[in-house]
Amino acid sequence: MNNIIFAGFSIFSYIILKNLLKNNIKITAVIYPKKNNTIDNIDSKYSIIKLATMYKINTHQIENLSDNNIVNLIKNLTPSLIIVASYGNIFPSKILEIPLIGCINIHASLLPKWRGASPIQQAILNNNKYTGITIIIMNKNIDEGTLIYKKICPIKYCNTNFQLNIKLAYIASKMILKNINNLLNKNFTKFIQNTNLVSYAHKIKKFDGIINWKNSAIKITKQLQAYYNWPFIFTYLKKNYIQIIEATIFINSILYKYGQIIKKHKNGIYISTNKNIIIIKKYKIEGKKTINTKILNDTNKLILGFFFINT
Repeated sequence: MNNIIFAGFSIFSYIILKNLLKNNIKITAVIYPKKNNTIDNIDSKYSIIKLATMYKINTHQIENLSDNNIVNLIKNLTPSLIIVASYGNIFPSKILEIPLIGCINIHASLLPKWRGASPIQQAILNNNKYTGITIIIMNKNIDEGTLIYKKICPIKYCNTNFQLNIKLAYIASKMILKNINNLLNKNFTKFIQNTNLVSYAHKIKKFDGIINWKNSAIKITKQLQAYYNWPFIFTYLKKNYIQIIEATIFINSILYKYGQIIKKHKNGIYISTNKNIIIIKKYKIEGKKTINTKILNDTNKLILGFFFINT
């Protein structure tokens, strides 16, 4: 009997696990990291904890994968395979060596491009036309394992990282389901990653969401799409923190000073950038409800001629 452990704790993880379970793939246990602050918590509709409980699968919250008690816990589960999908922490060698087949990682990029914590966001920020899913046999280094499966996915029509996340998770699910028997029988070919093609996706911090109005309108809208559900994109008007929720581009050849409010209209609030204009459709002032710019009476704090600042 092949015991499979699933490791993850995100929307991406949830969709993959749900599809495996719906297709009668037996999962012995689910492990997830201890996190202080995450949108994917136990109360979320995308909670893998709730999902596992529904299927009567034991769950284990892991604080430190290197802890000997955790190593012994996983050994006692006698896994043939560990499937890792958006777990968020490094797996040490003493865990990687436990399963008979190995640990596989489902990574949301075409490795070796965008190794690291934020591959989906980086693909959007860099205006990549394609991304995809790569499944690797893990080693102790982040996303450096040997490749076994790849699938390309066009980014077109995915307007936010949330949409692309979901699309990639369904692709990953199909890849695992198609190849599960080959995986369990170790019937796959390994390919070494081309180190000349490596790029890195850094861990996102809140400050990454701040808007630099010296950038082009296209770059700012890509930032909005990439950071859609966290850390969002934001700016300041005097001392007011303003989060931009929805915006479009207006092609314009007239030069203005960066970050200037140049027009208020029912179509939105027009802000100058290094190239072209950003039209803010929806925004939120800290502590207030979301404001739709169609309701011009609610945009009084955004005064014509005022400037947004970067910090």
